[in-house]
Amino acid sequence: MIPVGTNLELKKLPTATLAIIGVNILVFAVEAMLPSRSLEWVFQHFAFSAYTKNPFSPITAMFLHGDIFHIVGNMLFLWIFGGPVENRVGTKAFIVYYFGAGLWSKALWVIMTLVADPLSTAPVIGASGAISGMIALYLYRCFHSKLKMVLDPLFFPFKINIPAAPIIIFWFYLDVRHGIASLSQPAGVAYWGHVGGFLFGLAVGRVKKYGHEGRLEHLRDAILKKLEGGGGWQAAEKELLKLLRIAPRDAEVHHELARLYADKDQSSKAEERYQFAIQQYFLANPLHGAFAVLEHFDALKRPMAVHYHLKAAEVLASNSFAEDAYRALLPVIKVMNDRSALMERAMALFIKLSRHLDKKEEAGESTRMFQENFPGSKYGEEIRKALAMKPGELFPKKASPPTAHVKKELLDEDDEGPQNTVLRTLGFSAGIISDPLFLLVWILTTCIYEFGLIMTGASEERIWQMQIYVFLFAFAVTAVFRTNWLGLFSHASRRSEETAREEVDVSMTYNRAVLAEWGEDYPKAAELYEKVLAKEPDNVQARFNLARIYHHRLTDMNNALRQYRKLIELLPPEHPFHRDAQDVIQNSISAKKATQKN
Repeated sequence: MIPVGTNLELKKLPTATLAIIGVNILVFAVEAMLPSRSLEWVFQHFAFSAYTKNPFSPITAMFLHGDIFHIVGNMLFLWIFGGPVENRVGTKAFIVYYFGAGLWSKALWVIMTLVADPLSTAPVIGASGAISGMIALYLYRCFHSKLKMVLDPLFFPFKINIPAAPIIIFWFYLDVRHGIASLSQPAGVAYWGHVGGFLFGLAVGRVKKYGHEGRLEHLRDAILKKLEGGGGWQAAEKELLKLLRIAPRDAEVHHELARLYADKDQSSKAEERYQFAIQQYFLANPLHGAFAVLEHFDALKRPMAVHYHLKAAEVLASNSFAEDAYRALLPVIKVMNDRSALMERAMALFIKLSRHLDKKEEAGESTRMFQENFPGSKYGEEIRKALAMKPGELFPKKASPPTAHVKKELLDEDDEGPQNTVLRTLGFSAGIISDPLFLLVWILTTCIYEFGLIMTGASEERIWQMQIYVFLFAFAVTAVFRTNWLGLFSHASRRSEETAREEVDVSMTYNRAVLAEWGEDYPKAAELYEKVLAKEPDNVQARFNLARIYHHRLTDMNNALRQYRKLIELLPPEHPFHRDAQDVIQNSISAKKATQKN
């Protein structure tokens, strides 16, 4: 069986993993084109041994490989395990751990080599030790995952999922066993290097408590599966409470429990969880906390303490969400029953928000109430200046609408620029190299070529030179069968004048829609946003704006839900728009269930 991937989703491009794979492939290509004498010189100076004179050889040896099978195996395993690890520990930490595992693997290999044969000068090359460290980190952090295995790429190209933990543990057991055997009978594989890198990865996982994070991820996945599988709210509550025992201060877990209790009309429990979640959000992510305050009022139909609503309004106003800031203060202003300093501040902010949004009646009434309840307030002059300003000038406006290409940054990095072009190329190459068809074509072609060259008496140098051509041949064959070249050509071709004009029209339509929204002409804004989406369905910002207009301004819930569902399809789970859309849909489902019960 050949491993070809895992069941874990890569939320972003593993740039460090792809860069390391790219450098290894480049170095191997250079190796393949060197004459035998030059290649021998490279191995003498850049490979690592117990008596090496090059202080950088422990690093340089990690990018040297002996043959095609060596680099194919290493790069395949690096792609399978490196990507998920990098996504979960971060790119910088991944680079440190990768080279740390590589160096530690060399250290243990030298120690065990000197124990077995103190006079041995045999060198070691390859990235196996560093990759072993990443496999150990993967075991620690993603123990609950499964490996996708292919029985036979040609005759049985069917993937089966097998739990990763027992396979990795068994592989490590074999390395230790072979390493012990190599102490009495030298082997052609640096098994102790594998063991050293693996032990380094286990040590890092233990010190950094990645097992704890793995358990959190595993429990979150279990909750989602139970909810999706119709396991019921009690099963979800049980899993969430279990999750809290591991992470008692996790705001998102408290938030999910609050929503669960609110849906089941357990208001006292929901209130408790909302308060804790909002407190934690305000410490780490104030904007999430602010929107959670709004959600609390929508779900439980009663306000929280004044300081929660005031904090939420201040955060929202500073982030250009003036309308939401107004909604955050409205519940406590309506039931004003004290003359505290907090209420004084809240009233002053509410007046400014009302003026900013051109709500003349609210601004006038709240100003009268403020003067009655807080005569001689320190905010009096500030309010007078605010009332003298024009609507829309008191708080920062949202940034000018970017063009369609810049707005794509909300979903991913800009497609333009040499850096991302390189990353896309590396990602495309890694996808081809990890394809079972590529491995099959490469291995078979290599065997046929080498057998033919040996039978014809070709030199060793000639055999090495042919390997690069075999690699390119296998790459090209796989790319032809797996890639839509017509689509690539169409994407790479220069834009026509008509296409350029169309993009300008879309950008102008978007600008007009934003202006209509600011002018509170919501039907017109919705119409213009629909035109933008007809030309650019992946325009995330336009779709989010349209969903909010349908939801909050036009009270057209059907169209709002249609846009929110599309946002969930377009965006990764960690994106704020994805979370907002998911919350609205869940609230809608809960409301329908409550209606059906009644």
